[in-house]
Parts: sequence; C-alpha cells; structure tokens
Amino acid sequence: MILADKDKEEMDDYLTLILPDTQNTRVVTRSSSPSSLTNLKIAAVDKCRSVIVLGTAKDSSNSDVKAMSDAKVIKTIMAIASVLDGEDDLGVVAEIFDGQRRSIIQENCPFQISVVDSADILAKIMVQTSRSVGLSTVYSELLSFDGCEMYFYGNDAWAGKTLGALAFHFPEGVPMVIKTASGDLVLRPDNDRVMAADDEILIVADDDSTIDYRPKPVATPQFGLGIPLLRLEQKVENELFIGWNPKGKIMVSEYAEYVTKGSTIDIITPNATSETVAEFEDLNAELDSLELRLIEANPLEIENLAALHSETRDNIILLSEAGEDADAEEVDSQTVMILLLLRRIFRKAAEKSGETSRNSQLITEVMDSSNQALVSSAGVKDFIISDRFISMLLAQMSEEPEIKRV
Repeated sequence: MILADKDKEEMDDYLTLILPDTQNTRVVTRSSSPSSLTNLKIAAVDKCRSVIVLGTAKDSSNSDVKAMSDAKVIKTIMAIASVLDGEDDLGVVAEIFDGQRRSIIQENCPFQISVVDSADILAKIMVQTSRSVGLSTVYSELLSFDGCEMYFYGNDAWAGKTLGALAFHFPEGVPMVIKTASGDLVLRPDNDRVMAADDEILIVADDDSTIDYRPKPVATPQFGLGIPLLRLEQKVENELFIGWNPKGKIMVSEYAEYVTKGSTIDIITPNATSETVAEFEDLNAELDSLELRLIEANPLEIENLAALHSETRDNIILLSEAGEDADAEEVDSQTVMILLLLRRIFRKAAEKSGETSRNSQLITEVMDSSNQALVSSAGVKDFIISDRFISMLLAQMSEEPEIKRV
C-alpha cells in the first residue's frame, strides 16, 4: 500500500513504467494525506508488517524546506501512534533530516522506530567506496532483495560452538555479525569465539524462509590455510572533490580518520557562497591531518580540471551540485560531461608518460539511477547511486530495523 499526497493516476503510471512486473506483489496506491488518522485507518496501518515514512525534501533543499519535511514526517509518525493505540509490534522507518529532531522522535515514539539521515549514510559510504574499488557493488548486492537479504537469527542449539564452525551448519546463508543478549554488536568476531545460547547472528541468505540451522555440519571445514591478514598503512593523500553539497562536510571529516598529516583535499566549485567559504574555514580550523583548498572555477571547462592535475589524485569524487529546483537529468548530464573531460585528461597524461593505467579512483554521485549505464560508460570505476541506494537501505531496515546499527 502506498499512501501519498499525490495524484493516484500519476503514481500508477509511474509504477507501471518502472515496475512492469511486480511478480507476486500487489501494489495499491491511495491519494490522500499520510498524516490523516482517517486515511491511515482506511489503509489499515495497524495490520501492516512495517511502514516507511519518506521525507518530502531533497538533500539539496534549504533548511526551511527540510524543516517542513521533518514536521510532516513527525506528524505522520504521531498519527500512526494514535491509530496503533499502544500496540508496538509495528516497525517504522522514517526519513528525518535534522539530528535534533531525529533524537526527539527516537526518544518519544511509543513504538519501535528507525530514523535515517540519508546524506550522512551516503557520505560515509562514498568515502568507504573510495578506499576499495568495487565496494559499492558489494553494498548494492547486500542491500538488494535479489537473492540476498539480511536477518538476525537465534538458535540456542549452537551454544558452545565456535563461530568458525557455525558457518558450516547452514546449507544456505553466511553469518556476518554477532548480537549478544545485552544488544551489543560484534562486527568482526574471531573464528574461535564461542557462541552463547542467547547470542544472535546477522546472516545473509536468499530469504528469511531459507535460514536453516542444522545440528550437524553440512560441510567439513578446512582451517589453517594461512590467509595473510594484510592492512593498508595510512599515507599522505591528495584528493579532489568536484562540486560541493551537504555531504561534502561529512566526507571531509571521514577522510580525516583515514589519512595522515599533510594530506590535502582540493574542492572545485563554480558557486562558492559566503556560507560555503565560512564552512571551509571552520573545517580547516578543526582538522589536523587535512588541509582544504577551495577553488572557485567551472569544472565543465577542461582547462580548469587540467590545472588541478587531476590525473595525479588518489581519489576524485564528483558531488552533484543541485539546487532546490534542479532537474536531475540536467545535473547528471553535467556529471557525464565532467567524466568525459576527465577521461580525456587521463588519456593525454597516459600518452605523455607512456603508462596505460592510472591509480586515481573516480567516484561519482548520480541523482537519477536510470543514468547508471551512462555514468559507467563514461569511465567510472566505482559509483554510488543516491536515490536507489537509500531506497534499498530503507527497504532492508523495514524488514530488519537493526540493520541501521550494523
């Protein structure tokens, strides 16, 4: 059931276009206010397994628009609470932009709720992706429901077994994380960790119905293969951000955790406002290991990109500079153009040096997931698709709320 303050025909036409085959799922749309008690009762929200409450603003929206979005989401959550009237079996996932408002609703909501800041999650994931080529593909697979879902699962029969042996007791599924009886998460458990009866594991499986713990191993483990435990050492890095948006500040702070003193991040943007300049000055004052340099220039001109020695950078990250009324297609078109310019710069640098490859990683933010193929053909090694990624995350959290903690 989709309950939204939009025209029903518009929603139906859009869903038919992007989801021509919903397989065994029946999608019902209803055009009305999501915060209305009457509408929520008609939608039988008390019978739902889970509810996702989406914000009405974008990451690029100004603070007033985001505040209005948060107010509508909180009002809807309170209306849901009124309909449930004390029942707390329903899991709710909500998109709220402001940190203080997230804390308030988390503390005062009468039922289980997970609140999400999409910009914060995407920024951190983009930094992680820049550390390892192909990581965004792993994240996409983990968060998709295409034969790969994550659930917490418990079975007291595994008491006394080690985690390393436990993995061979599932015909399908891979244990990833341990959750103790106190609710603590063990994200990187040792293979020789002894499982308690009340421990739970986060397991990756085709579906929750396929999770089946067997008392006897379904395969014979072979240990002692001598897999080396290698760790990359921190080093001085030279990063380039093309564009700037609210995710930029979070990403800079994340990079500061990875690099050593003397590292630099250059940011090129054609629209450096006084607020942006002040934000950079504050960040520079806070960070010890990083130096930020703001370059006000148009990245759509190849001379400006070449002057920044783009081919020598460890990472190049393209952030979508989209205003409140920006068209996603136009913004992504500019992104593709910048990627093509970078590819020319890389090719010329390779011809000059005689090398056929480059070490810099290229990561870009895409506003419309339908442009994925275009971005890929433009030479990106790794990329994050904003709207699709967050949609998958919200869907997974609606099934297993504690995925957010992991």
